[in-house]
Amino acid sequence: MNYIAEINRFHELLPQSRMTPSSIALWYSLMHIFNKAGWPSEKTVSLDQIKQDTKLSKASIYREIVRLQNDGIITFIAGSGSRSCTFRMLSLSKSWRLRLERWSSTVKRHRPQKKMLRSLKSSRHCLRLKRQKVQYLLKKI
Repeated sequence: MNYIAEINRFHELLPQSRMTPSSIALWYSLMHIFNKAGWPSEKTVSLDQIKQDTKLSKASIYREIVRLQNDGIITFIAGSGSRSCTFRMLSLSKSWRLRLERWSSTVKRHRPQKKMLRSLKSSRHCLRLKRQKVQYLLKKI
């Protein structure tokens, strides 16, 4: 992969896509990791390393991984534990026009795959309960 060509293609796609700042940070972090490793076809990466690079929470990392995978930028295989994942960076400089057309024609918002987010179900439930409790307390004031 050509590092500069990939970054240029990524920036060409940004105006047409609905990428969040978190997914952009994750993509740059993965590009840096793959570049340092000499561009292997697949790379197992620690979630702690990604958290350190991007300053994102574990839930945000999983959400953005699913978003990038749905956009066809990366492929992701969850590891046996929650600590490491296997990634494959897909070249944007190859067939980038097709991705641009697909992104610009996409109307509905991407929904995360249920399989990828099962491990986050309990943490999401806890956050929902906390949010409801805060809203209830604010109404009482």
